[in-house]
Amino acid sequence: MTIAVPRDEGIDLRGLGAIPFGIVTVAISIAIAVFSIATFDFNPVGFSIFLIVPIGAFLAGCFAGGGFAGGLWLMQSRPTVASYGIAVVLGLTCFFGTYYGIYDRTYVDDDDEINYAGDGDHISTFVDLDTGEPFTFWRYLKWDIRSRDLTIYDNGGHQSQSIDMSSSVGGWINWGLFVLEGLGILAGCVTVVELVGKLDYCGSCRRYMRSSGSVSIAPEALATVWACLRSASPDQESLNAATIDVERANDSRPHVRINAARCEGCGAGTFMARSFTKESDKGHYGEVTSARLTAGVASLTSGFVPTPATGVDTSHQPSIYDRDYAAR
Repeated sequence: MTIAVPRDEGIDLRGLGAIPFGIVTVAISIAIAVFSIATFDFNPVGFSIFLIVPIGAFLAGCFAGGGFAGGLWLMQSRPTVASYGIAVVLGLTCFFGTYYGIYDRTYVDDDDEINYAGDGDHISTFVDLDTGEPFTFWRYLKWDIRSRDLTIYDNGGHQSQSIDMSSSVGGWINWGLFVLEGLGILAGCVTVVELVGKLDYCGSCRRYMRSSGSVSIAPEALATVWACLRSASPDQESLNAATIDVERANDSRPHVRINAARCEGCGAGTFMARSFTKESDKGHYGEVTSARLTAGVASLTSGFVPTPATGVDTSHQPSIYDRDYAAR
């Protein structure tokens, strides 16, 4: 039988204290993008790999949402549905705030050339020839998207080719790429919040557990060590005692890494065993399965929940799934 640590489902208003941290990193992310385009004529948010992978937008979203995610950790608040909603709002603010910052820096010089260095008159003083209306932010944004060129860079990061995308088909492609940028930023914001949510958390004390030790052992030693840890305290001393007579291992060979985490409030904690048995092209071994063991909770039976990696054949390592490991 698998037993989970109980979680307090009450409303935790401490998460609201993380919002100012998110606002700060959103502002910094916008400032970096605007500085980049004003100084180097390069919009990092629009940078993509293979045309459809918005890596620049994703990284901008990770940075923008990183303040909020870090604030959740500092406030000892676990992400909730509302937290993800806030992350989405911060992502949208970063996305449109970046383009508003670019709009604010867009000028037209005496040669009718667009620049972002403040030379000439601001674009808001001009009118759209198609409609005869002035360039407000939204009108500018539509014009900017329709008239973008596709810029290709070589391996050295130098511009190698520019393709005119102003045709009707190119315009639709540009709109699609613009939507991908927005989704990239949202994905970055949500991802960093999700990473915080995966940290070990004590629902009783409403605080994140601290890392309290780790050890790497040979896969065949897991049975012996796992049995010893069922009644052990989640700390480095317990790991050392449980592995004193077993073979240690490192990243250059198949191994199982066991990490201990402990709540500084009540002393409850967990042991997380991760199996690294799939060799990569570079000779290192990647994680293919994991198992969690609840420790230090007197009212609960220790147990673990195996989590296989998607699409990985685990038939060669039955030890992780051996029912003898599971708590009864």
